[in-house]
Amino acid sequence: MSRTKRARIVRDGAIQVVSANAGRRVRGGGGAETWVKATGNETAGLLEVFEQVTPPGSGPPFHVHRECSEALYIVEGRVEVQFEDRVVDATVGAFIFVPRGVGHTYLNVGEEEAKVLFWFAPAGHMSNYFEELARVSLDSNDEEMIARIAMKHGVDIIREPSPPWARRQVMPDSPAK
Repeated sequence: MSRTKRARIVRDGAIQVVSANAGRRVRGGGGAETWVKATGNETAGLLEVFEQVTPPGSGPPFHVHRECSEALYIVEGRVEVQFEDRVVDATVGAFIFVPRGVGHTYLNVGEEEAKVLFWFAPAGHMSNYFEELARVSLDSNDEEMIARIAMKHGVDIIREPSPPWARRQVMPDSPAK
């Protein structure tokens, strides 16, 4: 059996392999470490993929994607995902699909970092959004500027609905609380 070195990123025509903890590093909402795994240019416009590590108590503002749907897969940790007025508890192995136009957010409610894999389909402008967001100071509290950046990339940031975490529903494979 031959041994091969682990590739960080390998591209061969349309085929792309991106190893764990590899990809172009940017910063997501709230300063979360984010790795761009695949962009629309690299997938012929089909999708964009990101891996994100979110600190405890952190998550993006409530928002809507105008140009793409979003899917999340929980690799590590525990997050609560809010859709409009419904909340689900999502733990390791949970898959969440958010159709285009549905308001949503998530919050890392665990005591450790959460690692989440995101897909956006069809590919929108999310890699450009994260790259532009990474240029904004972590200390910036300029919500209007961040909202303008988001809007330019097909995302509308919405003030959280009231009450912010209205009804709790437990994912079918998660233990009830």
